[in-house]
Amino acid sequence: MHKNPILRITWRAITPILILLLALEFSTELVILIQKLYNEFSETSGISPSHVLRQDAIQELSIYLIYGIVCLYVLIPMWRKEQSNNLIYRSKNNWAGTTFATIIMSLGYSLLVSLLITISDFYFHFVTDKLAEILVRGDLLVRFITGVIIAPIIEELCFRGLVLNRLLTYTKAWAALIIQSVLFGLIHMNFPQGLKSFFCALLLGLLYIRFRQLWPCIASHAVINLFAILVSILAHYDRGISLLIAFVLGIFLVFVGVSLLLKQPAAILDKVSPGGELSDSYNHELPI
Repeated sequence: MHKNPILRITWRAITPILILLLALEFSTELVILIQKLYNEFSETSGISPSHVLRQDAIQELSIYLIYGIVCLYVLIPMWRKEQSNNLIYRSKNNWAGTTFATIIMSLGYSLLVSLLITISDFYFHFVTDKLAEILVRGDLLVRFITGVIIAPIIEELCFRGLVLNRLLTYTKAWAALIIQSVLFGLIHMNFPQGLKSFFCALLLGLLYIRFRQLWPCIASHAVINLFAILVSILAHYDRGISLLIAFVLGIFLVFVGVSLLLKQPAAILDKVSPGGELSDSYNHELPI
C-alpha cells in the first residue's frame, strides 16, 4: 500500500470515514443488546417496559452519545498526530469576529437552501418529501442534541480535520475540496440529503482552507443544522414570508457574512513540521 501513492492517499482519506461508520454500527448494536437485556429483566421481574417514558427517544439518544464518545476517543488522537506531523499554519483571526461572520453567512446560506428546496417542491416532490421525512423524524430534543452538538463536532473533526486536511497534503486545494464534499454527501446515504450535504461541505471546506481551524466549521455546521430543525418545526405553520423577501434576505446575509470573513486574516503557512509530508503539486497559496 505504501508503494502505491494513490492507494495510500485513498486509504488515508477514507480511514476516518470508516471509523465513523463502524462507531455508529457498534453503538447501535450495543444499545440494542442493552435494550434486549433490559426487556428480559423486565419480563422476569414483572416490570413493564412500557413504564419507560419516551423509550425510543432514549434509545436513539443513547446510540448517538456512545457514537460521539467512541468517535472522539479515536479521532482526537489521530487529529493531534495529524497536526504534529503535518503543515503548521499560523492564524491571527479574531475569534469573536470570525464566529459572528460565520453565523451570519451560515444563516444566509441556510435560508437560500430552504428557498431552493421550497421552489423545487413544485417540480421534484420526491426530494422535498424525503427531506421532510428526515428532518421531522425522531424526538425534538434528540434531534437538537445530535444535529446541533454531536454531529457538527464529530463530522467536522472527521471530514475537515482529517479527510480534507490529508487530501490537502497530496492534492490541489480545489480537488481536495471537491473530493471531501463528495464523500460527505455519500455518507448520508440518500440522494436528497446527500446533495444538500455536498454543497454544505463545500462551504465548510472553504472555511477550513481559509482559516485552518475547526471551530468556524463546527459553528457553521451547527447553525445550518439548527436552521434545518427550526424550518421543519415551522413548516407546520404559515410561512409568513414571501419567496422574494427570503431570497433577498438570504443574499444579503451571505454577502455580509462573506465580507466580514474576508476581513479576517487567512491562515499563513508557517513551516512543515518534523515528519510532515508535502507533495510536489501542493500549492502554498490559499484559494480564498
